[in-house]
Amino acid sequence: MTDKKLDNSANDQDENLETELGNLVKIDSQAFQNWLEANNSFKFVAGVGGCHSYRARKEALRGVNYWYAVKRVNGTLHKKFIGKSHEVTHSRLCEIANVIMQPPKTRVAAVSNESSTPGLEDRVKQLELIVNQLRGLDTVGETETLLDVEYLPSEELEADKQKLTNQVNELTIKLDICDRELEALNQDNTKLTTELSSRDSQLTELTTKLDTRDRELRELTNEIVNLKSRLSELDNSVVNKNSELQELKSVPPAATDDQLPVDNDQQGTGNREQGIVEHEDVGQADSDLTSDTKSPMTNDQLPLWDNKLMKNPVDSVRKQLKNNKITKTAEEIKQAFLNAGFDGTNYKDLREDVIKTLSQK
Repeated sequence: MTDKKLDNSANDQDENLETELGNLVKIDSQAFQNWLEANNSFKFVAGVGGCHSYRARKEALRGVNYWYAVKRVNGTLHKKFIGKSHEVTHSRLCEIANVIMQPPKTRVAAVSNESSTPGLEDRVKQLELIVNQLRGLDTVGETETLLDVEYLPSEELEADKQKLTNQVNELTIKLDICDRELEALNQDNTKLTTELSSRDSQLTELTTKLDTRDRELRELTNEIVNLKSRLSELDNSVVNKNSELQELKSVPPAATDDQLPVDNDQQGTGNREQGIVEHEDVGQADSDLTSDTKSPMTNDQLPLWDNKLMKNPVDSVRKQLKNNKITKTAEEIKQAFLNAGFDGTNYKDLREDVIKTLSQK
């Protein structure tokens, strides 16, 4: 990103400097060093839209050339130390562009002049103050103030000055690197904090879902237990029903119309409980059928029905025979007993000889 080139200029995207004559000189080359020795200033374009652009200017101090970055920001002149000519590199120019917008540092108090000749330690302190002042100058005109500082020029002093200047430059570069690393670490910390918060939210959501699933599992487990209990009850019910079915199957089937089995015990009990009396002759049975009134029953002549549930079916059948409503066949007499209200489940208890007796004319 370059502005319209009206003079000598370079930018942070290209390692070449374009002179006012349109020639390109590669920065970090011997040709560029020669150009710096022959020229006093150039423009360095940097930042979005040139917002960090500044002018690099050369100033001589005690026969040594120093380069400074100068930019006016909101009416205040910002001035940053670049270095000697051999220290003006493309990377250094980019570093200065990153800090040119920062306000100037507070100047160090002026060095007091002493009448006595300073020792080596005093010279070192004096050099440190000079270097600090060089790096913290606010205006171009402030350079001349340093010219008034008195010290004893010597090879030792120049060597110490050069050493301190190099150390200051190295520390400045390291400080800038540490600042960038700290900024990167802060960005990483912010990113990790955001990610951790997101993970915490996901963990909370998963914990809630897990609790819900646990409740559902407990409910299903209880339902399974209830179903097993119900199934056990049904199994017991099936077993009981099977037992009842086996008992029903074990009951002997009812006798047919032509043959009703009667054993001796059942015969005696039936005669007493059901009022069946075997007649010795047919005439006696016939006289009983044609009689309009019942003869009194003896203790051995008990009825074949339950007096609490039905009327005397024998009297009903007798009346039907007398009124010729039914014939005297055994089948019709059986049906007449049923029609008269005789319990069909006890029909098997009727003795076939009684039916035959009633059916005789």
